[in-house]
Amino acid sequence: MPRNAEVIRQWNLLRTIEAARHGLSVPQMAQEAGVTTRTIYRDLEALQEVGFPLCNETRDNHTYWLLSDAPFKHLTQLGFSLSELCALYLSRRLVETLTGVPFQTALQDAFGKFERDIPPKMLDYLNRLPSVMSAIERTGKVKRSPRHETMVEQLVDASLQRRHVRMRYFSLSHLREADYLVHPLRIVYMHGAMYLRAWVPAYGQVRTFATHRIRKLAVLEERFTPAPEWASRPWCGNASTTGASA
Repeated sequence: MPRNAEVIRQWNLLRTIEAARHGLSVPQMAQEAGVTTRTIYRDLEALQEVGFPLCNETRDNHTYWLLSDAPFKHLTQLGFSLSELCALYLSRRLVETLTGVPFQTALQDAFGKFERDIPPKMLDYLNRLPSVMSAIERTGKVKRSPRHETMVEQLVDASLQRRHVRMRYFSLSHLREADYLVHPLRIVYMHGAMYLRAWVPAYGQVRTFATHRIRKLAVLEERFTPAPEWASRPWCGNASTTGASA
């Protein structure tokens, strides 16, 4: 697991570097991400440790970072970038679900070729993302603000890091705001909106929260260890009408 890493920020950093034709300096990346240069150096180190081919070059007394596709040239020769191939690989579970049995063997063979060419640490890194993200057929859409997108990224990262979250939430069923301490488990995309599945210690239950109803959010330093029975708890609440089970 990358040290002191926020996986979503690192993924965005990777794509930013890849999109920069002539590379980016650490100060440029820090300004773009809104973090310190020290954080960027940690992220670069974490990405290199899992196998992403990041390299740097010096021009005009400045150091610029680039993402090389040379180690994966045979995978990218059809015009796909490395990050696009990684995103395609991450979609495999949804694709395998939507296709019929006759096609699943071919899909497994195709993804197997990708797995054989990707370093084990990089695969482990990529496989951490689907563990906290899932999707259900979309029938509508909730308008999301930049603040909401940032909040969802924080929740995904908290789920990956197994960190406690304290939040203020507007309950549609009670028509009031309440404060919760939760253990975030996964984010579900359903009916055009994002939902948080989390263990709520105060209730001893896994509950579902519509992320667009979260008013305030703080990710705490304390960590939790998920109990096996949490994963087996069924989806509760009718998201299309209530927006959450809390």
